[in-house]
Amino acid sequence: MKDKAYYEDVNIKNELKLRDMIQKLPKFCMDFFIGIDADKSSRTKIAYAYDLQTFFEYMKDVKNGKRYVLFPEGGYKFNNKNKVQDFKAGSFKIALKSHVPIIPIALIDSYKVFNSFHFGPVTTQVHYLKPIEYDEYKDMKTKDIAALVKERIEEKIKEILG
Repeated sequence: MKDKAYYEDVNIKNELKLRDMIQKLPKFCMDFFIGIDADKSSRTKIAYAYDLQTFFEYMKDVKNGKRYVLFPEGGYKFNNKNKVQDFKAGSFKIALKSHVPIIPIALIDSYKVFNSFHFGPVTTQVHYLKPIEYDEYKDMKTKDIAALVKERIEEKIKEILG
């Protein structure tokens, strides 16, 4: 009997792992995996399963009162001079699904620590803004929530820096 090629053996192990992971996700997630193109690798499908698993773990944590700080821009633009970058709408899905307040935070001069030509100590200002309660954003799409939060942060930065 001919031995399996290495990649075939890895694919079989990955498919078994994927089945186990999918069973631990909510039942409706199965529809997502059925809809994935057949040409996607088992490693890609496992990555999707990890992403979904992480999403539902965070959602459960948030519903149970745990707090998280998210940076919806996905990172800093080099030497951004306090300009707020576009927000990724998906950053707000957990808050929307968990029915929790969103607390915008305006950071001023934080970019200097990571990616500018500034040398020496840096004072970063952290401003906690008024929470946006669930009732205020519950009927909005995540892209609209992202725009609302970004607008409030930009207004605070403009108020402080002029």
